[in-house]
Parts: sequence; C-alpha cells; structure tokens
Amino acid sequence: MEKRKEKLKNLKKEIKTGDSVLVKSGVTDPDYEYDIGGWQGRVTHIDSDDGNIFLMIKWDSNTLEQFGYVSSDEQEKNISQILDRKDLSVSEKNQGKFYEYLSEQFKAPCILTGSEDFSWEEPYVMGVFDQKEYEELKKKIKIIN
Repeated sequence: MEKRKEKLKNLKKEIKTGDSVLVKSGVTDPDYEYDIGGWQGRVTHIDSDDGNIFLMIKWDSNTLEQFGYVSSDEQEKNISQILDRKDLSVSEKNQGKFYEYLSEQFKAPCILTGSEDFSWEEPYVMGVFDQKEYEELKKKIKIIN
C-alpha cells in the first residue's frame, strides 16, 4: 500500500496540466469501460482522492476522429436540418419536431443509451438521493409510443 501511495505521489509530480499524454495499451475508460489504449491528448485537470489520481484529458483531433466525434458546430448544423430552422432553442415546437424525427429513425423495441445523466438522475448519481429508489425508478421509466 505504501509503495502504491509513493508511486502515485511521484506520478502526480511528473504529470502536469498541459502535458501531452499517450494512453498505454490495455487501459480502459473508468466510466464507460472500453479500451482507450493508444488515445492521446493534453491534460487539462489533475485531481486525487484516496490514493488515486484522476486526469481530465482533452483528446486530440486524431483520437476524436477514431470514434466518429462530431463537433458541436456540426451537431448544431445537423439538428438545424432536422428541425428545418435555425432557432435551436428548447421549445414545444422543436421538441415535437425532434420527437417525430426520432420516432421515424428508431423502432421499438430498441435500446438507447447516452453518455450523460438525465437531470432527474443527478441527485441519485451524486449520492444525495436513495439508491434503491433510483433503481426502482429506472425500471419504471419507459418510452411510450
């Protein structure tokens, strides 16, 4: 345990914000559990907790291209085409139009996943609300056709 703490302490001294990093082969993303070996980018933030070091990394353009990253400008352009308008504000009209689009693209039953929590999930995910209640709510939430 002491060797691990010493190794992490030295690592934190070696890696600085702004450093370029290349992820070692076999390393998995802690949140999504997929292989990120070979990815490269720059360290934007360093944090530590209970003997662990957490790095926030801004991936470079080559890495982003590997998994089909679409810039926010490109995303806005695509959404604007779907809505057939430049106003992308959240409104009943825009939500209705986008819902129609999604209904045409996806047929039930299907499984959709996302990379961000829904706003109602945040207090559960952050540990503020009861985890058992959260698990029950997740079972009850369905998309209604």
